[in-house]
Amino acid sequence: AYAFLVTTVHEFAHLYTFNQHQHKAKPHGTEWKANFKRMMQPFFKLDIFPADINKVIVNYLNNPAASSCSDLTLFRALKKYDVKEASVVLVEKIPANGLFKWKDGRIFRREERLRKRYRCVEVSTNRIYLFNPVAEVELVKELFKD
Repeated sequence: AYAFLVTTVHEFAHLYTFNQHQHKAKPHGTEWKANFKRMMQPFFKLDIFPADINKVIVNYLNNPAASSCSDLTLFRALKKYDVKEASVVLVEKIPANGLFKWKDGRIFRREERLRKRYRCVEVSTNRIYLFNPVAEVELVKELFKD
């Protein structure tokens, strides 16, 4: 619910910035950042955010990114309040060498973390892919039964 609000204000800041500057302002430039920050202020005054989210959003607004998902601290704080699906787990929560299923049905083995992302190997092809630590996947308990 809180992630939806932040995303909605983000998009309205784009609309407002476009109406002010047409094509002269960059999509996530200084004009947009100022508008986004200003448009978030009423929600702080209404005190609608839980304390943990409030603190993280205030920090995020010092230099907002193009996506709230790119700020992992903000993403995790917002995610805590989402309705959880029983089968969904984050890549960072998969144990090393654990198997998971991606949205398209492919099976991967999670390996080590490389800076920000996890190295994962597609089981059927041995191809290497890098996954965001907060990507939502399905844990695979057993690949084959004997």
